[in-house]
Amino acid sequence: MTKLPNMLIVGAAKCGTTTAASIFASHPEVFMSTPKELSYFVDPEYRRTQTWEAYLQHFDRAGDAKVIGEASVAYLHDPSSAEAIYQCLGPDVKIVVFVRSPVDMAYSLWGHMRRLEREPLTFQEAVEASEQRASGERPVQDWLGNYQYVDRARYTGQIDRYRRRFGTDHVRIIVFEEMIERPGDVIAGLFEWLSLSPLHIENLPKLNAAGSNRWPWLQRLLDGRSGGKRLGKRIIPLATRQSIRKMTERLNRRPIALPELSLSYRRTLEARFYEDVATLSEWTGRDLSSRWFVGQPPGDDGDIG
Repeated sequence: MTKLPNMLIVGAAKCGTTTAASIFASHPEVFMSTPKELSYFVDPEYRRTQTWEAYLQHFDRAGDAKVIGEASVAYLHDPSSAEAIYQCLGPDVKIVVFVRSPVDMAYSLWGHMRRLEREPLTFQEAVEASEQRASGERPVQDWLGNYQYVDRARYTGQIDRYRRRFGTDHVRIIVFEEMIERPGDVIAGLFEWLSLSPLHIENLPKLNAAGSNRWPWLQRLLDGRSGGKRLGKRIIPLATRQSIRKMTERLNRRPIALPELSLSYRRTLEARFYEDVATLSEWTGRDLSSRWFVGQPPGDDGDIG
């Protein structure tokens, strides 16, 4: 009998999804796909897994796992993903969403694209170029969503697609900063929501952290298109190719923290997220404005009702 995923980590990007997928994979009652980012339920042009048959093959070894899952951060931003998941996997899939300070998320995604040698602009230049990039006036090297830093960090519209399609009981929102502060409690609550047995978690593995490249030419080589790479795609399985790529990128990575944003520009960006974060605070029952913003939004007394 074909095994279908019944739990998806859909994003957001740079909010701890790689760490969460690793923790899930360590649970004896959970089977997680390898590689992590299958990205099947997105615009076909940007799929990493091209066919339904190939997608299902990633779960052939799921056995009698209680939870079968995968994690692809493009699913949150891609407007077609929620409906595609519903149509292919059914209405009972549990959806997990990770969020963090929207300014930090946007800045971290920019840093990620810089490390991949796919972002030539400074952070402020890139934010200001968003509309030109969205219209095609300013071409990009990758999936457009990876350059929509501010738009990716406006969570509620993206999450609402899943809340409306699957129901609020099937969508779990995890605050990244809370997971860092209280990993045991947050993961325990997530496991309980999925009806999994407890698993003791003390420390979180730090995966997919920001940094730069020791050899920029090596990253460009990995991203380039050549006859050898096209041949490799035909004869080497996707999971093997992605494992080799991840190992190479890990060896090439030099862990360096991003420079701190200026206070004035952080406040400028925060103003773009006031309304979105107020809505997310209502959904989660947490005062996220006080947690995420340097100063309170105008008229915000910290009471979320």
